[in-house]
This record gives sequence, structure tokens and C-alpha cells, in this order.
Amino acid sequence: YERQYLGLDAEEAERQAKEKYEEITNLFNSICYKLDALSNFHYTPRIVKQDKEEQKNVAAITMEEVLPSAVSDASLLAPEEVYSTKKKPVKGESELTSEDKKAKRRAKKSSIRKQKR
Repeated sequence: YERQYLGLDAEEAERQAKEKYEEITNLFNSICYKLDALSNFHYTPRIVKQDKEEQKNVAAITMEEVLPSAVSDASLLAPEEVYSTKKKPVKGESELTSEDKKAKRRAKKSSIRKQKR
């Protein structure tokens, strides 16, 4: 109990662990040396197959750039121009008039009829 309290057992355990570690390291090194000796005498590397890539006869600028620099940005469309926006402002349920409610019901019924077909 006294050795445990003073930490002498911990030191001894650490010393024994170091000895075991050194022994294992030496065994591993000797195994690696033997494996290297075996493989070096009979080692033949695999034949390397070269992948043939097809190269098209195209200018380097065409291959490198996605968007040619000669094209102006004026021809590109804005998101508002590509996607149509709703013409009427969005209203809440409490803001709808009777005509709006009837139009909404008619649209809902027509969409249900189209799904049934």
C-alpha cells in the first residue's frame, strides 16, 4: 500500500511497459527486415497500363473557358425575365372579396377536374 501511495508501483509499471514496447519494436523491425529481403529478391512490379485520352483538335481557349470572353453580358437575362411573376399582389384570407373567393374556388375545382382526367 505504501508503494502504491508513493507512486513507486506506477514508476515500475511504466518501466515494464517501456521494456515491452522496446521488445515489440525490435520484433517488428526484424520482421520488416525479413519481409523486405524476401520481396526484393522475387519482386516484379505490375505492368503499368497507360490510359489513352482522346484529344480533340480544338483551340485551347475553347477548352478552358466556359463562357467566351468576347460575348457580352447584355445578352444574358435577369431572373425576372426568365420566370414570370404574379401580376396580382398576394392577399390574406381576411382581405379577399367575395369575387376573389369565388375565383379561387373555381380555380381549385378546375385543377381537381384536370387531375381526374
